[in-house]
Amino acid sequence: MEGICLVLDYARHLTFYLNELNGYPLLIRLLLGLQQYSEMIYIFDMLFQADQFDLLLSTISNMNDERLNTALFDYIKRHHPNDEHTFTSISMNLHMHHELAMMYRDAGEKLLKTLPSNQPYSSAEMSITLQSLLQYYSDAADTFYLADCCRQSEQC
Repeated sequence: MEGICLVLDYARHLTFYLNELNGYPLLIRLLLGLQQYSEMIYIFDMLFQADQFDLLLSTISNMNDERLNTALFDYIKRHHPNDEHTFTSISMNLHMHHELAMMYRDAGEKLLKTLPSNQPYSSAEMSITLQSLLQYYSDAADTFYLADCCRQSEQC
């Protein structure tokens, strides 16, 4: 085995022991020290399953590592695509407002397509749907503004 492959193999074995001992800060330190985020995605899984993902986010909130940010977003999109709370937490902690605004806008567009055109406008269900739609577009506009995307903010 090559050097980095050997290190990653030892690190993988070590992570299982650290996980059993609830050594989550050490797991995060190992991940950040080796900086092989895509190869060590299993650590994201361990932290997520142990409800320690927020610990990772608070640890990296002051870092500016594009590879780590990309690995986190890829992980959430692939393994937890319906978890809007975690996606929002990642976006806010890493100041990635544009991605969050796009998520809100896409959710609004998806909801808009589900509106039935032949249903009476005074129904309670229609009222709730329209309130949700307004909230999505309002959140998208506010978040686009935080990302300095004024034109997209105005469109929402």
